Amino acid sequence: MSSRQQITPSNDSSRNSSSKIPRLLRQNSKLESSSGNESVHVDAVDAVTGEHRRIMYNNSRVIGSGSFGMVFVALLDGEREVAIKKVLQDKRYKNRELQILRELRHPNIVSLIYYFYSVATSRKPSLEEKSSSENISSSKPKDTYLNLVQEYVPQALSRVIKHYWHVRQSIPMNYVKLYGFQMIRGLAYVHSKNICHRDIKPQNLLVNPETGVLKICDFGSTKVLVPGEPNVSYICSRYYRAPELIFGATQYTVRIDMWSAGCVIGELLLGRPLFPGDSGVDQLVEIIKVLGTPTFDQVKEMNPQYSKFVFPGIKSCPWEKLITNRSQCEDAFNLLRALLVYSPSQRQAAVDAMASPFFQQVFALSSSNHPSESSSLTGLQPIEPFSEEELAYLPATLVDTVRRSGLTLPSNNHSTVSAPAATAASTSTCRYSRRGSST
Repeated sequence: MSSRQQITPSNDSSRNSSSKIPRLLRQNSKLESSSGNESVHVDAVDAVTGEHRRIMYNNSRVIGSGSFGMVFVALLDGEREVAIKKVLQDKRYKNRELQILRELRHPNIVSLIYYFYSVATSRKPSLEEKSSSENISSSKPKDTYLNLVQEYVPQALSRVIKHYWHVRQSIPMNYVKLYGFQMIRGLAYVHSKNICHRDIKPQNLLVNPETGVLKICDFGSTKVLVPGEPNVSYICSRYYRAPELIFGATQYTVRIDMWSAGCVIGELLLGRPLFPGDSGVDQLVEIIKVLGTPTFDQVKEMNPQYSKFVFPGIKSCPWEKLITNRSQCEDAFNLLRALLVYSPSQRQAAVDAMASPFFQQVFALSSSNHPSESSSLTGLQPIEPFSEEELAYLPATLVDTVRRSGLTLPSNNHSTVSAPAATAASTSTCRYSRRGSST
């Protein structure tokens, strides 16, 4: 994929599009469920090359579950831990998360290693099935599951925030900067391809406390945004939902992710959510209590249908009065002022937020030119070098900063740093969005 190429949806229908599913299902038909020390052998697809390979995992344990499915950790081929996300698969359509993850290779995006399909009996027979004279075991419905084998990152950012809250301490500012920068860097890469994550929150940001590395995960709500094409407005977790979504906007942009990113950085600074609304309306009230009443033009930009609605006049609350546990962090407050803006068009883009003075110390971590600055971040892993693909969409001033810090890859390496490195999976265009679908 060239440095400026974007992932675009296809006009073709995705119905009955995956010819690989039946074959993989036959090969993995004996896989019902597994847990504990049992070794499971499955036929999987390499997410980078597309080649089929027999893999084995064991020592599995469930670490999360929800309406999406479940996530468990396992030992892959007896060598390294991986996270396997198991989701119910509609065989009529391609899985959007799978298609997007195969295209994304970045040090701050969780890497997809393999994927495979499995079948399982997920529900009990109905009363009609039980009363039938047919063999009940043969009539039990079988569901198809997509299993995404991803790199394992030990902790969610939400756990880090809760830990410091429980011990009544503020998260060290160095970590706020390091985690915040990596989150925004990952979003800049995703947004460069017109992809919107649509569910940025601390639970979907994985961190390694020992190295300080952060990776964005859970692309289940992700979508390629096409101008003029409607999208669902009821998306993103409430505390991190952009105001235009609360107003019911369907023609939004990737700037909804930047609102969420601002909420996350604010939460890292404060130690708790900035806008803890109990409902959609209450969420808007919480936002207005901090930002003040939106102007007529701001409401019109968020959703013209509400432009005639009269809101009570409330003045904004200075960030210094809201986040009182921090001192001398005007750069942080300026970043929040740039990200948490009602008007989507005025909300700072990820590539510009990366150049915020608040993040300058992050570059010093990897720069040999400022040893005194980097010493305060001793023990943390320097941020990964920037590829030519990344440099192509960054502002010139930020590119200069990157080069001065020595954070560029050799000129003959044009792929984005990640493990495993990817070029093969990035050569094709994603085809997974049904035209006209509002999702």
